[in-house]
Amino acid sequence: LCDSSLAIIKKFVKKNNLQFSVVHATKAVIKSYGVRGFFGAKRRTYLVKDGIIVGVINDVDAEHHVQQIVDGFQQA
Repeated sequence: LCDSSLAIIKKFVKKNNLQFSVVHATKAVIKSYGVRGFFGAKRRTYLVKDGIIVGVINDVDAEHHVQQIVDGFQQA
């Protein structure tokens, strides 16, 4: 989920050659997930398997985030 504009999301996906979807979310959706911060959405990762949230990473470490995701799925 991302509260940036669609144009910014598309640019980010293309620049980083992402192989997954980044979903645009309204402020209401961001608020419902409890990630609304003072200047925008807080960085949080939801681990989804077969359509079910199996984990949440609340303290995203950008430098080690891939390992956080791998560890999260292994623990799920």
